[in-house]
Amino acid sequence: MKHKTKKGRKPRNFTIKKRIHHSKSRRIQHGGALHVELGQDRRAIDGHHYNIIQTQTYEDGSPEFIYYGRAKAIYSASLQICRESERCQDPEPSYLADGKGTLMQFAQDGSFTLYEGRFVNQTKTGRGKMSYFAAIPLISDQFRQFRTMDDLTGITPEQLAELTSELSQHTPYMVDEGNWENDTMSGLGKLTFANGAFYKGRFENGFMSGSGTLRQTDGSVYKGKFSNNAMSGFGKMTYANGDVYVGHWQNNMKSGRGQMRYNNGHVFFGTWHNDHPAPTVFGRVVNEAEPTPAVFTAVDPNALAGFQNSANIFGPS
Repeated sequence: MKHKTKKGRKPRNFTIKKRIHHSKSRRIQHGGALHVELGQDRRAIDGHHYNIIQTQTYEDGSPEFIYYGRAKAIYSASLQICRESERCQDPEPSYLADGKGTLMQFAQDGSFTLYEGRFVNQTKTGRGKMSYFAAIPLISDQFRQFRTMDDLTGITPEQLAELTSELSQHTPYMVDEGNWENDTMSGLGKLTFANGAFYKGRFENGFMSGSGTLRQTDGSVYKGKFSNNAMSGFGKMTYANGDVYVGHWQNNMKSGRGQMRYNNGHVFFGTWHNDHPAPTVFGRVVNEAEPTPAVFTAVDPNALAGFQNSANIFGPS
C-alpha cells in the first residue's frame, strides 16, 4: 500500500537504500518500487552486484527519479534479536548504485536531468555524462504509456531503454561530460551549452578551475587559467572582431600586466584594472606605422574601438 507523506514535502535526494524481500519485485514506501535481477541466487549476497531498477514518484504520481543499472547489496551488521513467541525474519539488504548505471531525476515543473555513467557507493564517480533538460511538453503522456501501476512498478529494462532513448532525442540546454568524483565534475571534462558556448578543460568540485579553453557565444575564445568558474590567472583572449589580449585576469576581467593588440594595428601593453587600462599607471600604445612608441597616461579612445566587455563569459542566451 502506498504510504502518504505530508503535503508539499520537498523532493527527496536520490537514494536506493531500500529493503526488499526474496521476491524479485516489491513495492516500497513513498510510492517507489525496486526490482532486482537475482539470477541464480536465491537471495542477494552481501557485497555482490546485481542489475536493479528503482523508481520513485511524487504524491501526484509523476516521476521523481528512475535508476537502473548495477548496484551492490549491503546487509546491516547489527544482530537480530527475536522473541520466542515471534518468528525471526531473514535480514533484507540495501542496494548502493555501484558500477555503470543511468539516473533520471525529474522536477515537478517537468524539467529533468539524465546521467549516464559510473557510480561508486551511491555517488557519481568515474566517467559520466549529465544532460540538463528544460520542461518537455507532454512528458506526462510519455510516462503514462509505461505505467502498469501509479508508481511505475511494472516498468521493464526494455521500456527504460526505450524511454531513455526517447528523452535523449530532445536537445539539452547544458551537458557535463568527463570525470566525476562524489557527484561533482572533477578533473578533465567538457561543458557544452545549447547556445554554442563550451568549456573544455579542468574542473574542481563542479567548477571550472585550472587550465581550459572557453568559447563564447559570439565566437570569442579564451585559453588560460580559471578559478571557480571565472577567468582568473594568465590567459589569452581572441575576440570575435580580431582583437587579442594576452595577460592576467581576475574574475573574468583583465587585471594586472597584459597586452592588447587591436584589429587596427594598435597595441597597448601595461597595467589593467577592472577590464580597462589603469589610467594612473604608465603604459604604451604602439602604432606599427610609427617607429617610436608614444607614452601616455590616458588611453586614446580610438585605440579601444570595438572593445568588448568580458564580464559575462557565456554571452547572451
